[in-house]
Amino acid sequence: MKYRDTKVIDARLTRITPEMATRMLSGNKDNRAINKSRVTLYAKAMKEGRWVENGQTIIISTDGFLIDGQHRLTALVAAGVTLEMLVVKLESKDNEGDLTARHIPIDIGQSRTLANTTGLHPRVASIIRQMVWTFEEGGQTISKDPQIIMDRYEKIKDSIEIVPKKNMRTYSNVYILATLVLADFEGYEVWPTYNDLLNRNYHLLPEVWASWMRNIENGETKGGVEKEKYFIANTWRLAKSKGKTRVIVKDIEGELAECRAVYRRMMK
Repeated sequence: MKYRDTKVIDARLTRITPEMATRMLSGNKDNRAINKSRVTLYAKAMKEGRWVENGQTIIISTDGFLIDGQHRLTALVAAGVTLEMLVVKLESKDNEGDLTARHIPIDIGQSRTLANTTGLHPRVASIIRQMVWTFEEGGQTISKDPQIIMDRYEKIKDSIEIVPKKNMRTYSNVYILATLVLADFEGYEVWPTYNDLLNRNYHLLPEVWASWMRNIENGETKGGVEKEKYFIANTWRLAKSKGKTRVIVKDIEGELAECRAVYRRMMK
């Protein structure tokens, strides 16, 4: 068994309406499952006029199969807009027993990270993404949008640029770093002490820092979203503390609300 002999018979930039996209999607058989979050991300960019034609193709075979482009077409239908896209048509010679055009392998490559698409340092991009995810409505989806990440970066770059760039084996969790950026914006002197921690100079640290880290690492909080919230709330409590204040807090909503308020001030 082999792939059918195929060749490109047409390739042109085409204005695709939602109706045209719907017809193209009717040939979307035996394809990968739709990633709903990706469709939502694409549709939002399309609605807001931020979608850019970058040469990616919609590939359709002459026997009606949609080979590539299901997410972009589905998003276009959801957005209800008309956009130009590069449409390629493939002709297949039908030999009995051959794999059909829809089985042609597409070189999708390795997914590009936010650092790749924004040019930001990977740690900086991760911190901004975490802030957007945590403190903005719809953050889980929009935190993947490079244009939104760059917009937020322009507003907070003075605070975020002091984040340590080198990788360190000691705690440099993105939730902690994101919260310390908020604290720096608010005027708290957090970085000298934190840098001491990253450089493992534990003897220079107030006991509260070392104690807090031990409690987190020993499973004081459970994993998942709750652990993320505890990282944020405890870091905020610690950043504001000048003494040996207890930082493992059980009622974390107050700290989270303060962080959200500071984030909104940063975005103005």
